[in-house]
Amino acid sequence: MDEAKALPASYRRRSGMTKMKSFETHRKQRGIVYGVISLLIFSLAVVLPSLAVAKAARELNVTYVIAYLAGISAVTVYAYWSDKKKAETASWRTPEKTLHLLELLGGWTAAFLSQRLFRHKITKGKYQLTFWLIGALHQYLSLDYLHKWRYTIRFYQIIESLLK
Repeated sequence: MDEAKALPASYRRRSGMTKMKSFETHRKQRGIVYGVISLLIFSLAVVLPSLAVAKAARELNVTYVIAYLAGISAVTVYAYWSDKKKAETASWRTPEKTLHLLELLGGWTAAFLSQRLFRHKITKGKYQLTFWLIGALHQYLSLDYLHKWRYTIRFYQIIESLLK
């Protein structure tokens, strides 16, 4: 039986599939669109952290900054790869808390790329929510650092005035 015909007619109409388009062609097109969107999101998500890293490299020892980021990224990629392999063989898994800790410590961009490269953890809603919250935190901290912690200082001033 043709794979496209195996799908309900309502799905074929909604997704733009016709008799001429096979299910496989539709999947490939969807994959290309997903890849382009992922690349765009990644490009936007690394702008502020990259600027913050460049500033930190100027203010601190550039060797230490690069070594730290390379190290945390390598460990993060390895953790995702290892967890994916363990998932395929039903072995003892890497705890999600560990993966999130690596993201929080600076491996967020490596985690983003690893998720797409290994097709791992990209459909788990709760995991993705935490992942994107960590990504938003990286954006905030990068912006705040670039502005000499202005937003955090102002936040503490507001809290302090409310507590008086």
